[in-house]
Amino acid sequence: MTLLAASSLTVMAGATIAPALPSMAAHFHPQGASEAESARVEFLVRLALTGPGLFTAIVALMAGALIDRVGRFVPLVVGLVLYIAAGTSGLYVESLTALLIGRALLGVAVALVMVSSATIIGDLYSGPARQRFNGLQGTFMSLGGVVFLVLAGFLADVGWRAPFYIYFAAGAVLLGAAATLGSVRPTHPGEGQVGEADMLHRPTAVLVCMTAFVFMVFFYMIPTQLPFRLQELGIMERKWGGIAIAANGLIAGIVSANYRRVRSRLSFPRIVSLTAGCMAAGYMVIGFANSYAMILVGVVINGLGQGLSLPNSMNWMQALAPARLRGRLVGLLSSAFFLGQFASPIITKPIGDRLGIQGEFRMIAVVLALMSAGFFVANQRWVWKSSSGRP
Repeated sequence: MTLLAASSLTVMAGATIAPALPSMAAHFHPQGASEAESARVEFLVRLALTGPGLFTAIVALMAGALIDRVGRFVPLVVGLVLYIAAGTSGLYVESLTALLIGRALLGVAVALVMVSSATIIGDLYSGPARQRFNGLQGTFMSLGGVVFLVLAGFLADVGWRAPFYIYFAAGAVLLGAAATLGSVRPTHPGEGQVGEADMLHRPTAVLVCMTAFVFMVFFYMIPTQLPFRLQELGIMERKWGGIAIAANGLIAGIVSANYRRVRSRLSFPRIVSLTAGCMAAGYMVIGFANSYAMILVGVVINGLGQGLSLPNSMNWMQALAPARLRGRLVGLLSSAFFLGQFASPIITKPIGDRLGIQGEFRMIAVVLALMSAGFFVANQRWVWKSSSGRP
């Protein structure tokens, strides 16, 4: 239970403040600012949501090697302590610069928590049991997002600082980790297929990271762009944004809980194809929506795909990695996840500036549809058959 709760903190780290983004931008908007300055503030505020991903991506690479060397427990505890301190910094900082620094430190904390907990999962479980646990991990991450985001949506109507109180929840996880995980040691089942000399050159390992990166870039359009899409429709209350984002997480959580059943019938790349297809359909609905009800339909369809993305990527990489390298490979995948989170507004905002947020959702839907078709066709190639591609 402690590992599952720790997993939920990684999603909470960024998405919790999503409903408060418009209010945060208004707070830091200079009086009498030019259009260019206003655009800069809006961009930096969005980076407060996704910026931690850059630091998570960088630190995750080092954290994996550290965890393989010194063990899993100490980095996990250090990460949880830093998570509480950095996560709650938004309650008292006065400048946008200080807020971004606090968010950067939060990214460091997330790297330690995510890589440590995911490596422990790989140590303790294998085969169908690991598939089941990774599905539960995805469920806790998604459903944790539901709880935190609904609460954050209501708190954001109180004030933009209020959602930062939610980060104190990590204290309960810290107590659980101290009580239950201190004696965990890595196992060496020898199940991994990637050798130490060629682990970074194996095509499948690289491709798993690439798909994880792409999915995170597009996944974070929901928390970063959906509140502004709702504003286009005249929906101004922040709680409705929180509810819509939480609905996405609720569906994703339900799907993640059934990941083992999906995996028993489909190969890893076929699940990637299904994920991209559902996300494409959801974003297309959001792009053409003219009411809040249609927005909800879109996020629900999108959630069907998102619920498969994390457990599939994590299970695929864990199946490739021998125990002695598990921390490093999980760290590499975690780095890809959070680099995608950081890059999301950098990649997608110029599209929105040119096409509008509505057009942005439509264009990304087309990209995801092409990705879905590509993985569906490529599933038959030899690389999948030689790299754990089959169920």
